[in-house]
Amino acid sequence: MEGQYPQEESAQYDPDSMDPFCEPSSGTSNQDSSHSSHEISPSQILPIPHPKSYINVLEEFCTRQKLTPTYQLISMDGMSHEPTFVYRLQIDGYEPTTGRGRRKQEAKLDAAKNLLLSMSNIKLPGDPIPIQQPALPAYCMDNSINANQSEPDHLTTTSSSAKSPMLPGLSNLAVSFASSIKLTDVQPLKQPEVPASTVPAIADNTSRIIGISASVNHPVPTCREDNPVGSLQELTLSIRWPPPRFDLYLREGMAHDAVFTIVCFVWSYKSTGKGKSKKLAKRVAAYNMYELLKNSQEVKELWQKRAEMYAAKTAQQRRHKTTIIPQRAPAMMDVHKDLYTSKLSTLETLRRMSPKMVLESLPDPLGFLREIATEVGFDILFEDLYDLSKPAKAVRPTPSQSALSPRPPDVPSSKPIPASVVDKSANAGSLIILTIPRQIVCFGSGTSKADARKAAIINALLYLQTVAAAPPASSTSTRNAAAAMFSRSVPAETNKQTLFRYLDLPQGDKIGACYVWIDGTGEQLRCKTRTLDSRPKTPKDLPIWNYDGSSTYQAEGSNSDIYLHPVAIYPDPFTGGNNILVLCETYKYNKKPTESNKRKTAAEVMDQAADQEPWFGIEQEYTLLDIDGHPFGWPKNGFPGPQGPYYCAVGANKVFGRDIMEAHYRACLYAGIKIAGTNAEVMPAQWEFQVGPCLGISAGDDLWMARYLLHRVAEDFGVVVSLDPKPMVGDWNGAGAHTNYSTKAMREPKGGLAAIEEAIEKLGKCHMEHITHYDPKGGKDNARRLTGRHETSSITDFSAGVANRGCSIRIPRQVAEDGCGYLEDRRPSSNCDPYSVTEIIIRTTCLNQIISA
Repeated sequence: MEGQYPQEESAQYDPDSMDPFCEPSSGTSNQDSSHSSHEISPSQILPIPHPKSYINVLEEFCTRQKLTPTYQLISMDGMSHEPTFVYRLQIDGYEPTTGRGRRKQEAKLDAAKNLLLSMSNIKLPGDPIPIQQPALPAYCMDNSINANQSEPDHLTTTSSSAKSPMLPGLSNLAVSFASSIKLTDVQPLKQPEVPASTVPAIADNTSRIIGISASVNHPVPTCREDNPVGSLQELTLSIRWPPPRFDLYLREGMAHDAVFTIVCFVWSYKSTGKGKSKKLAKRVAAYNMYELLKNSQEVKELWQKRAEMYAAKTAQQRRHKTTIIPQRAPAMMDVHKDLYTSKLSTLETLRRMSPKMVLESLPDPLGFLREIATEVGFDILFEDLYDLSKPAKAVRPTPSQSALSPRPPDVPSSKPIPASVVDKSANAGSLIILTIPRQIVCFGSGTSKADARKAAIINALLYLQTVAAAPPASSTSTRNAAAAMFSRSVPAETNKQTLFRYLDLPQGDKIGACYVWIDGTGEQLRCKTRTLDSRPKTPKDLPIWNYDGSSTYQAEGSNSDIYLHPVAIYPDPFTGGNNILVLCETYKYNKKPTESNKRKTAAEVMDQAADQEPWFGIEQEYTLLDIDGHPFGWPKNGFPGPQGPYYCAVGANKVFGRDIMEAHYRACLYAGIKIAGTNAEVMPAQWEFQVGPCLGISAGDDLWMARYLLHRVAEDFGVVVSLDPKPMVGDWNGAGAHTNYSTKAMREPKGGLAAIEEAIEKLGKCHMEHITHYDPKGGKDNARRLTGRHETSSITDFSAGVANRGCSIRIPRQVAEDGCGYLEDRRPSSNCDPYSVTEIIIRTTCLNQIISA
């Protein structure tokens, strides 16, 4: 909520503010009224409508009163596909409340609303008690009338001279509650009416200025019962989500009286439907999915945003519409502005390709186009025009009969279309349709329908390559291009021998301690160094430090201090001597862990399961890149040979970046990290190192510090390390963090394999819950990697097998033969937080706290 209200010295009237009410003035100056506040109970707050976000309003109130709200998940009821979460909310000095919802966020909102209702007489819309409301001062009505503006039909205030009782610290809370009030619920003033946009702001006793406006709610429309599948497809298309996928899950009953079960997937959402036919079951599953998405807070926000954008665009078009001169179509540069300004990895890869590479070198053109469609957010549709390779199927249209020929005979072209793309003697023709933001149609022909589709795909990629290129350079764009080129250039190189001269200097009895922590992204590491008088023996001997959290995405500038609590110490391989590296947890001003601090809860869970002695070994895969983002050692204008000869390879033509791998391995050994080994991976310039076996929380500590060492070593070599789960689109392997896990029972020769199978059964019951914890974006990063190809399982399916790297869980062959050992969870992404991964595995298999997704 920080920054919502301007400071006193810079208060200005903001006509775009969404808070239409504030505490009125009684006629005295703002300075006088600021000293007249008095303490009253929360029950004396004016009855006002509910806010747009109860959590935000409650958080603002708690911040001002120096209180801390605590949300606790106390139960999870219902079926696995339709759970009901119950949260308990507690604040010191107030009675705890509970909230229920089909999603955790909805349950928290309900709990926050109930607590706000219990601490005041807030009234929701529909209550019989009329809404009483503070009045506007008279001077606000007299001095703000604009003769050029028309009067509105109604005004959002009532006349009252008495000052409204407000709780100190809650005046802005009341303002936030009033942001969603309906204009028709209030009686008009008897004074001359004025447009809301011309009414000046009203200053409360804290001199914060609030403007007047109203917001419009756009609810998600009701599903059409006659066509639920179409309604669901339209909904996903409107919010720019992938279309729904339907799979046959089960068939029950006799052949003449079968009952089918269809499962519908949209992102991480899942619904089922049953029916006497597959079509009927599909309709039921689509209807259930639509209702699930309709009640989802995430979908509501996306729909509201799209509706507001559409309303603004429609209003603008109406203002500029003319009936005399027809409007010209917008320039193609304006249509595809988002494409040529985009920094998405797939478009960057496409820009770096030459047209010849697009025509001849892409191993999987359709897969590459689908990667682009997924990142940019458009759909791909095919329309087969004719196919003469199968007689009596279709009739090939002549140029005079069809307007879809690749080049009309009467339109000359200075650049002929390659014969590999359009063949006049082809027996098949196909169209590919791209919806970005309007439909773009590309034609292709070939000797068969498959060849025609491939040609259309190539033409679509060539079109995207053209429109994604930067527009003609002006003086400004030339400067921007030069700046972009400089930003991608290799950093200024320094002479390491000169550095060593200074590192060899004695530093007396002082110790350099480099504090390392995880920033607000949950993926990147930050560090800074301080001097100590002596070498600490344990992390508790180290002082707590702080840093500017507003520069690491963890705090606002007005309250930016974040505390660093040391938790692990490692020898520093970069400066040597007695200098150390210190891994730290991050805490807010109220001593609560930051959102990216997953270690605190993970350590608590490990302590609860200490008697089962959980061991972890994590296989960290990573990719080396040049400064320009191109894979290290790859041809600048092409690709290396297909995958196969690079895994654990030797030879200058098969290995890229071995020096970096060897340096990192030696640095980990020096730092005392429990590194088990390292090797080259399937994709060239991709490597892996293994940390473990480690007991409990130390697995996450060692992996994060090993990642820090990897980035520092690559920094010395002028190379970038990428932990992206799918660093290269196309027929290339992704990158994961396969997690090997065992407990004391699994390692026992007697009954060990049975304990492993029992743990796998528990993991399978909450597959999607684990997926949301296995990458920092709740599963969206893993969706690009877990496709069922390239040694991965599908993100929506759970499977297990012996020595099968295409399963979710792999049991090594040696473990199956010995009857004891460990299992390998292959689902975590390369950029996962190991604390989150290990915590949810322990909760599921040891503590039985995660029952189902």
